[in-house]
Amino acid sequence: MNIFSRKILKKFSFLIFCSVFYFTYFAANQQVYAADCTTNPETCGIGRVRTCTASGYTQTLQFNPTETGADVMFDLSNPVCIAVIASSYSLVKGSIAVMCATCGLNQYPDVTPSPIRDTYLLALGAAKAAGGNSACGVAVSTASSSLAGAMAALGIIYGVAKVVFDETSLCGASWVIADKDKYSISKPSRKAEVENWIENTPDATLGQTNYNEWYYDGEEFEDNPVSGDFCEDPSGNNVKSNGHYPRQKYYLRGTLAGNYNCSRYDSEQNGITIPADKKDDYKKAYACCKKRSQNYACIKYVTHNDLGGPLNEIAACFVNQGKMIAPLKASLSR
Repeated sequence: MNIFSRKILKKFSFLIFCSVFYFTYFAANQQVYAADCTTNPETCGIGRVRTCTASGYTQTLQFNPTETGADVMFDLSNPVCIAVIASSYSLVKGSIAVMCATCGLNQYPDVTPSPIRDTYLLALGAAKAAGGNSACGVAVSTASSSLAGAMAALGIIYGVAKVVFDETSLCGASWVIADKDKYSISKPSRKAEVENWIENTPDATLGQTNYNEWYYDGEEFEDNPVSGDFCEDPSGNNVKSNGHYPRQKYYLRGTLAGNYNCSRYDSEQNGITIPADKKDDYKKAYACCKKRSQNYACIKYVTHNDLGGPLNEIAACFVNQGKMIAPLKASLSR
């Protein structure tokens, strides 16, 4: 055996080792890519039920293709996912198909993304190449590089998605946090800061943010829907500017029930006298407030700079709960 043959054999042996290793790994973690999220949505994908630590922190995003991936979903209805498949994984499928034909495997890859089977085919190709088929060896090497590139692309997506996931929360989630001794979400956090401010500010009045939060028992957020008109607040001395009243303000507490204070627009509940020229405005404000409190969720996201430090807090947005899954899928796939 000449030096060139030994080098080829050494390379093929390494490819066999890598392919067998990856096949064994993915086979052992088959649920990562093969889990059926349609029949059991609580165990994988965007609808997965996550557990909490004793300190109250939820599980982070599990979308790392090199570790675990309970949140990995190849959702072909998601245009972002289709773009990734078209740009990266289509090359993998093409190169593996060429490898199968070149190595005479009599097997071909699935049309949809299937890293487990693709790795298995690479292992078969590497075994064929080790027998001295140089053309097969080149095809295996090309296919291996394509798969590695696709995994790298998924890794980049994971990195972005994890930051977004970890820094996104329900509005007011820091009002009270988990109490590990009581096993409940009841330990004052932002609430404690506000109460301390109240104690040290004897001249505080309604209208100041901290006082409002103390009075209404929740973190203050202005209405800011992702789409559609914002809810207007015609109460008190508010007047229109550019045809609109100020935005309504709500007092939220994460997963706990928030205080939307819709009753301030209802004369029967509030016992107030509504000015004749504002009756329609109050009626509209009440309907909008009830809709927001019943059908929407408020989400807050904090962006970070490249060094990992906080950059700025994005204004909280209200999302229709019935339409939340699609945009969340898209953001996790970016």
